Amino acid sequence: MSILQKLKMKLVPPLFILLLSVPPEVDTLRYRIVVDGQWMADPYNPDYEQDSFGQRISVFRITDRPPPAMFNPTVLSDGTVRFSL
Repeated sequence: MSILQKLKMKLVPPLFILLLSVPPEVDTLRYRIVVDGQWMADPYNPDYEQDSFGQRISVFRITDRPPPAMFNPTVLSDGTVRFSL
């Protein structure tokens, strides 16, 4: 299994996409990336903050969340499928 599969990353040139499960109480993610061995802010994300050392930290704000996942599918007599929480 590759590191991309383990981290649930997907390459969409020129970007890597990382899929994360974020707890509902978290509304802001702060992160940096490593490029050629050097830590840096995300060059594709203009939203950033500076840490106590003056380093840029990329910020991703979670404003919209999808509805909760639906489980327990039930096939009804007419062939439709109903999901419940």
